[in-house]
Amino acid sequence: GNRVQAVYAYPADGADNFSAVAPSLTRWAAAADRAVNDSAAKTGGVRHVRWVTSADCKLDVLKVALSSAGVASLSGTVSDFDALGLNRADRKYLVWVDAYVYCGVANVAADDRATQDNKNNGPGRPGMVARVDRGCWGRAGTPLEVHELVHTLGGVQMTAPNAAGTYHCRDEYDVMCYDDDGTKDGLVWAGGTLVPLRYLCPSEQERLLDCNGDDYFSTSPAQGSWLAKHWN
Repeated sequence: GNRVQAVYAYPADGADNFSAVAPSLTRWAAAADRAVNDSAAKTGGVRHVRWVTSADCKLDVLKVALSSAGVASLSGTVSDFDALGLNRADRKYLVWVDAYVYCGVANVAADDRATQDNKNNGPGRPGMVARVDRGCWGRAGTPLEVHELVHTLGGVQMTAPNAAGTYHCRDEYDVMCYDDDGTKDGLVWAGGTLVPLRYLCPSEQERLLDCNGDDYFSTSPAQGSWLAKHWN
């Protein structure tokens, strides 16, 4: 079925550190799962990341050697994955890249339809990649693994009530919200104008999804709300 495939990727011309980092990858995957389930609990629900697992139910982590182009950009990573057949419509790929090019970056499709054929659900954008580079692995506070994975699942659509910038939001504290326009002044672009970040939830919410359950994730969206009618 639909699953998230964990991947460790390293430069083909560099060191393979998989054995040393594998235990940490498992811990960070578990932390991502806890963040999702703790977020669901806010609205009385239960949700878990559906990982690809081994026959004994342990996290399955693929090891991939990336070309220089695959290390240099997200599009290069996707191209390398395509060549390896890692482009299934029923998979999202959470990739820990052993390099220092990005903090995190991910694919996301502009599609806010609340239907199963939404492009973020697989059919329109197979093999979507959430990439976290070594400098931001397992980061406390705002877990990049969760942030980038949520992008591949379709968050945050630019039509959402508190959408800001490039598929982010402006109602803190929230794992998908931050001052993302390159100028750390507490203002972000939304609807073609600069607007202030709003602090509507406690700082403990920073590792969780959707501050008020109204932009991209809720197990029980308010009746008639934007999220009840759009991609959740």
